[in-house]
Amino acid sequence: YQAPQQDQHDYQTVFQSSPLGVGTLTAAGEILLFNSALASLLQNSSQDLAGRVLPEFLVEADGRRLVHALEDVDITGQRRQVDARIRSGAGAERHVRISLSKGYKPWQTGGSLVAIMEDVTALKILEQERVEHLMRLQELDKLKSRFVSNVSHELRTPLAVIKLYATLTRKGRPEKQAFYLQTIEQETHRLET
Repeated sequence: YQAPQQDQHDYQTVFQSSPLGVGTLTAAGEILLFNSALASLLQNSSQDLAGRVLPEFLVEADGRRLVHALEDVDITGQRRQVDARIRSGAGAERHVRISLSKGYKPWQTGGSLVAIMEDVTALKILEQERVEHLMRLQELDKLKSRFVSNVSHELRTPLAVIKLYATLTRKGRPEKQAFYLQTIEQETHRLET
């Protein structure tokens, strides 16, 4: 089956105009075909991207995960998604989400895989900020709990003493009443402090 010329042109237009990085790969990750968005994401010129292996552009551990995902998609035909970090010579680390699926070309025999790559660095930064914010909130919650516990202790101790000496003032020895009242005043001052 040979695709009509117009259909091929339509596919090329969609392929090249996509803001997402799109490429076809072998099961080993060799880049066969790619659009300019993929070249841009990989910070590579379009002349030397074909024939290179996609995992080599990623941080080593992420590259290994991508290789396993490529093998899995090739064998099972099931779509997979891999979050990875692009290797960077200088500058901030960039995060990408790579969606993998089996390629389909009715006019060709042999399989290839399709990789769609999206820059998710901004999402990762927001996620990290959210995690840090939650950690700060948890720390504040611990501080609040300690504060409430300390205040509770600092209030209960003088109140227990005041209660005791008020009872002693009423029921205790009359010659000690001045001492009892002095103690009540001291504990009241402690509470105020």
